[in-house]
Amino acid sequence: MTNRTPVVHWGQNSYYIDEDTDDAFGTLFEPLAPLSLAELAAEDGQIYPPKYHRGNLDAVGLNIWDGPNSRLSGLYFLNRPERILVSDFSPRSPNCCPGSTPVTGCMAPRFLTRSACYTKNT
Repeated sequence: MTNRTPVVHWGQNSYYIDEDTDDAFGTLFEPLAPLSLAELAAEDGQIYPPKYHRGNLDAVGLNIWDGPNSRLSGLYFLNRPERILVSDFSPRSPNCCPGSTPVTGCMAPRFLTRSACYTKNT
């Protein structure tokens, strides 16, 4: 849909993280992208939302629930010109798909994860 490659990072706020690792996703699954979050930070290009920059892509709890650029719906990430997009909030499906039926239950804050997407330089 957006022609971006996901870089998934389950950091210190993940239920599945071990004390000796920085990324729980990498201990459970194969990477979805050829880059780590640290390597992505070294890439060129602008980052959205502006609360993130190259030095804080692994920040925990950065304006997730309130403050500037908090609780951003997936719709805000469509058709963005920035090369790197960072999503730290997972809205329920009705927020992404108008007209869909509500999903019962709510995700606990510690299940929130961070993922970044980037477009490859050509």
